[in-house]
Amino acid sequence: MNTKMTRWLQDRIVLPGYTSDLWSVEHDEKAIAFLQTPHLCHLCCSIWDGRLHVSNSHELAGPAIRPEASYFFIHAEGNLTENNIDLSTQHGTLPRGADVQSLLTVVG
Repeated sequence: MNTKMTRWLQDRIVLPGYTSDLWSVEHDEKAIAFLQTPHLCHLCCSIWDGRLHVSNSHELAGPAIRPEASYFFIHAEGNLTENNIDLSTQHGTLPRGADVQSLLTVVG
């Protein structure tokens, strides 16, 4: 997988306390799975206990009140490339306490 594409994801994580130093090989693996597997279709990132947590599932384990989360959705069917990633994904930030499942329901 193109490292430019995982860098693209990293550059769009907007969370209090996030620095690229928090990104690990484990996060690379989840990002690559997200980028290569259209049926995974979403990726959520949040920080708690001073660590970055990345999930391909809306079932993020963690504190009862969710911290802020950055989310990514793939719109396109087919292969993402560094040339179409900007147009083929939606990304943003959920405020603290927001339910990711509600966003998934709206986005479909």
